[in-house]
Amino acid sequence: KIILKPYSSYFGSSEDEIIKNGVKYPVAVTNEKNFNKSISCASLVIFDHPFTGFHQMLAANIPTIAFYSNAHFLFNEKAVKNLERLANAGIVFHSAKEAAAHINMIASDIELWWYSTMVQEAVKDYCNLYALNTPDWKKHWVAYIRSCLPNELSLHSDS
Repeated sequence: KIILKPYSSYFGSSEDEIIKNGVKYPVAVTNEKNFNKSISCASLVIFDHPFTGFHQMLAANIPTIAFYSNAHFLFNEKAVKNLERLANAGIVFHSAKEAAAHINMIASDIELWWYSTMVQEAVKDYCNLYALNTPDWKKHWVAYIRSCLPNELSLHSDS
């Protein structure tokens, strides 16, 4: 089952119609209320935005695709480089038509695409920077915050 999670304020917009009409496989559109239930039976989750849910799916290693216009979202150079790597792996697209063409190509064996070395390495590297999912998350946050502080203000506690 392929699930599309549109951005809340665009629910029912032409973007979800474009992808539904471009994909040769059934696509169920979901909203916030039933999103968690919907993904439990999804083979692929599609977002029309690069927000929290997109990152949560990547961190959970659930097959995920996002499509959105670059004109609507601004990223720093480092993020653009990392998003380009996701684009090269077939995870991020800048139009619904491109995403639909890719979905049509992989839909018969989503797991073959998703668990390929190229996709898994791109997801892992991206998540290590933007969606870290680790039991020792606190240690990583403290280290990051310390790296952002001037030396004279650095934290002295390891807690």
